[in-house]
Amino acid sequence: MKKIYLLILFALSGWGCPSAWAKAYPEENPKMYYQAMRTDEKPTIDGRLEENAWYKQPNFYKGHFTQNQPNNGQVSAQETEIYILYNDQALFIGVRLLDTQADSILTQFGPRDSQSQNADMFSVSIDTYNKQQNAFSFMVSAAGVQTDIFITGDNEDENWNAVWKSAVHIDEQGWYVEMEIPYSAIRFPKQDVQTWGINFMRQVRRIREISYWNPVDASIDGFVNQFGELQGLRDIEPPLRLSFTPYVSAYYTLDDVNQDQGGSFNGGMDIKYGINESFTLDLSLIPDFGQVRSDNVVLNLSPFEVRFSENRPFFTEGTELFNKGGLFYSRRIGATFGSPDLRENEEIVSGVSEAPLLNATKMSGRTGKGTGIGFFNALTNQTHATVENSETGERREAMVDPVTNFNVLVFDQNLKNNSNIGIINTNVTRFGSYDANVTGVDFRFNDKKNTYRLDGFAALSQIYDREGEDNILGYKYNWSFGKVSGKWQFTVEQNVESDDYQINDLGFLRSNNEIGHYAWVNYNLFQPKGIFLRRRHEVGIWYERLYNPSVYTGYGVWNYNWLRFKNFWESGIFIGIRPNEGYNYFEPRVQGRYHRWLPHHNFNVWIDTDRRKRLYFEVYAGMWERPVWSEVENWWGISPNFRVNDKFSIEHNLNFSKSRNERGFTRFIHNEQDEIEEIIYGARTVRNITNTFSLNFSFNAKMNLNLRVRHYWSNVQYKRFFYLDEEGILRQSDYQGLEEDGTPSHDRNFNAFNVDLVYVWQFAPGSEMSVVWKDAIIQDDAQTQVNFLQNFKRTVRAPQVNSVSIRILYFLDYLYLKKKNKN
Repeated sequence: MKKIYLLILFALSGWGCPSAWAKAYPEENPKMYYQAMRTDEKPTIDGRLEENAWYKQPNFYKGHFTQNQPNNGQVSAQETEIYILYNDQALFIGVRLLDTQADSILTQFGPRDSQSQNADMFSVSIDTYNKQQNAFSFMVSAAGVQTDIFITGDNEDENWNAVWKSAVHIDEQGWYVEMEIPYSAIRFPKQDVQTWGINFMRQVRRIREISYWNPVDASIDGFVNQFGELQGLRDIEPPLRLSFTPYVSAYYTLDDVNQDQGGSFNGGMDIKYGINESFTLDLSLIPDFGQVRSDNVVLNLSPFEVRFSENRPFFTEGTELFNKGGLFYSRRIGATFGSPDLRENEEIVSGVSEAPLLNATKMSGRTGKGTGIGFFNALTNQTHATVENSETGERREAMVDPVTNFNVLVFDQNLKNNSNIGIINTNVTRFGSYDANVTGVDFRFNDKKNTYRLDGFAALSQIYDREGEDNILGYKYNWSFGKVSGKWQFTVEQNVESDDYQINDLGFLRSNNEIGHYAWVNYNLFQPKGIFLRRRHEVGIWYERLYNPSVYTGYGVWNYNWLRFKNFWESGIFIGIRPNEGYNYFEPRVQGRYHRWLPHHNFNVWIDTDRRKRLYFEVYAGMWERPVWSEVENWWGISPNFRVNDKFSIEHNLNFSKSRNERGFTRFIHNEQDEIEEIIYGARTVRNITNTFSLNFSFNAKMNLNLRVRHYWSNVQYKRFFYLDEEGILRQSDYQGLEEDGTPSHDRNFNAFNVDLVYVWQFAPGSEMSVVWKDAIIQDDAQTQVNFLQNFKRTVRAPQVNSVSIRILYFLDYLYLKKKNKN
C-alpha cells in the first residue's frame, strides 16, 4: 500500500522533466507612469465622461493592459482609456473600457463588496506612501456595485469600508466608469508634491480575463510591489478626517425557549477621527451587534475549541495590523469565560451567553516612513448566573466574569524589498482575578528580486494571578525560509510551542505543547499548455514531537495538485499518508497520557465548473481510512449555484460525512477519592449533514435582499467501549454506556437551524437602513433512531427564538457639514 501511494504521488506531480527548470523570471517589464492633472471643473459622477475636463488632459492613457489571467504576460484583446484628474478635495478617475462585443458585457448585481459576481470589473489600487506594501483598492462592477479593500502585505481586508462615489454606463462601444475618491477616504503624507504607487485592473468576465495597466506577473510573489506610479499631485493637503455615524435600532424578540418576549430600542454612534494625515481613531459608543449573521454552530467531539468567524463590523474593519501570530481573536471580546463559585448543594439554573460591551476604541495608521501603529481597547461589564440551592430552594446571583479590559498595541515597520518587522502586545485584565499578557515579534525579509524569503514569529505569554501565585510563563517561535517566486518554489519551516504557552484570553490556539517540522516543494505552470491554463503540483513532509516530554508523535507525507483547464473548470487532488504508528497526547484529555494511533491515509478530490455559466457547481469527495481498526470516514458535498437573471441567484450547499468505527474519548470514570480511574473511549458512528440555502435578490446596485437558511444535523451512535491503558492501547471495557433505565448515555442527536433574512438599502453614501429577521433553533437529545425527514420535522417543531429588527445609520462628514453651513 505504501509503495502504491508513493507511485501515485510522483505520477500525479508530473515532475521529472528537465524543461521544468526553465528560467523562473521573464525579462523585467518597464514600470508604467501616469501624470495627473489638476482641474477646476469638478466632473459629475454619472458614468458618461461628458465633461470637457476629462479630455483636456494631454497625457491620458490609451492602450491594452497586460494579462495576469488566463495568459500571463500576454496583451489584452480590449482597449482601455484612463483619465485622472484631481482638485483640493478628491481624486477623479474616468475610464472608457472599450469592448468589441459590448452586447456581451456581464452585469450581475450583488450586495456591496461582492466582487465574485458574474460581472465585468474595473479597479484602481493606490499605494499612497509608495512603499510597495499597502494599498487602498476601489472596485466597481459593470452593474455599478462597489467593492473596497485594504491591501497589506499578502492580506486583503475586504471588511474595510470607505465612503466614495462611482457610476457606470454601457453603450454600443463598451462601458464607462467615473469615480470620485475623496481624500478623506484614504491616508497620504503631508508633502508639496505627491508620488503614489498605482495600478488599474480590468476583468472581462465572459473570457475570465484579468489584466493590469502595470503588468502583474503571476510568477512573482506580491501585488503592490508590481505597481506603476501616479505623479504630479501638487499642493494637496490631507483633510481633517472626522465623521459621525449615529444609529437607532429597534428589536422585538419572541423566545419560546425561555418563554419570554419583549422589545427594545437602542441608539449609539461610531466616530472616526483623523488624528493626523496617517492615523485614524475609531470609537464605538454603545455598539449594537444584534443584526450580525448567525454562527455556523456544530457539535464538537474533539478536545479542541471551535473557531467562529467574526461578523461584527467594528471588529473586522481596519484590524489588519492586529492579525499577528493568532494573538488577536476578537470573538473573545463579549464572550463569557468564567464560572460561578458554587456553594454546597448549589447548581446553575440560568447562565449567561455574553458579556455586555461597554465601549471599544481602536487607532491605526502608518507614517510616511512606513511605521505602522495600532491600538485597540475594549471594556466589558460583569456577567452573572442564577444559582439555586437544591435543598433550600434559595436562589442568588453569582458573578461569572468580572469587569474585563482587552488591550492590543502594535508597532510595524516597513523595510526595503517588501519586508517588515513588528512587535505586538496583548493584555487582558480581569479586575479582581488575573492578568494575561502576550508579547510577540514578527519579521519578513525578502531579497531584492523578491525571490527568497525568511520570515518568523516569536511570542512570550504570561499569566499573573492576583494573589501572586501560579504565575505561568510560556513561549512560542516559528520560522520559515523558502523560494516564493518562479516556477519552482520551496519552503522549510519549524514551529515550537511550549506546554505553558497560553494566549486564549484574547488570542486563538487550538493546542500548545508541540514541535513541528515541515518542508514542501511545488512546481507552478503559469502559462497555458495543452489542456491546462495553470497548474500547481506540491509534495511535502511533516514531522512532529511533543514539547514536554520531548517525545515523537508522528510524521507523514502529502501531495497536492491544482489544475485549471482551458474550459475554466478547476480541480484539486490531495493525498496524505501517515505510514507508521503515532501518539496522540490530546484526545485522552489527561496530561501525560497518550493514545496510540495506527497508520492511516486519506484522499480528497474536488471539481469546480465554469462560473461564467448560469448554472455552475462545486463538488468534492474524500476518504480517510485506518485499515487495522476498520475505521473509515467518507465525505462528499455539492454546491450548485443558479443565476435566474442578473438580479436573482440561488445557491445550495449540501455537505455529508459519515465515520464508522471512529474511536474517540467518551468520559472519565472516577474512584471514591474523585481521582480518574479509567479513560473511556467509544467506537462510534458519526453522521453529519449540513444544508445551506441562500437566495440573493438585488433591486439595484444599492438595495439588496438576502435569505440564508442553514440546517446542521449531527447523529452520534456508540457501538462499544474501551479503556485506555498506560501504554496508550485501547482495551475492551466492561463499561456499557447505559443509564439506569437502559437508554444510551452518550448517543447524541444534535440539530442547529438558523434563518437570516436581511434587507439592506444604502440610501446615501455611507448610510443605510437594514431590516433583519432571525430564527434560531438548537435541539440536543439522544433520539438517534430517526431518518432525515423525521429529524427535520422534530427540529422545526422545537422551541425557537425569533427576532425582528430595524436599524438606521447615517453618515455625517464634518467637512461637508461645515461647508454646507458656511454656504
